[in-house]
Amino acid sequence: MNIISKEDADTVMRFFKAHRQAERLERKASEKSLSRHETEAYIAALELRQALRGAVIEINSRPPIAAIHRS
Repeated sequence: MNIISKEDADTVMRFFKAHRQAERLERKASEKSLSRHETEAYIAALELRQALRGAVIEINSRPPIAAIHRS
């Protein structure tokens, strides 16, 4: 099990929340046109997801905290 810090866990959760919001709005956009507010929310979710993606990849590449403390 990979144990991560609270800050890293928050970053990962923010990524998945933005990812889910972007997917939801994308499905809605395929069914009908989005309102201006929904379009802005969709763009913001995509931008946040992209910004956080790098952080999540970096977090996943780190050794577990437990392994660091044992060193």
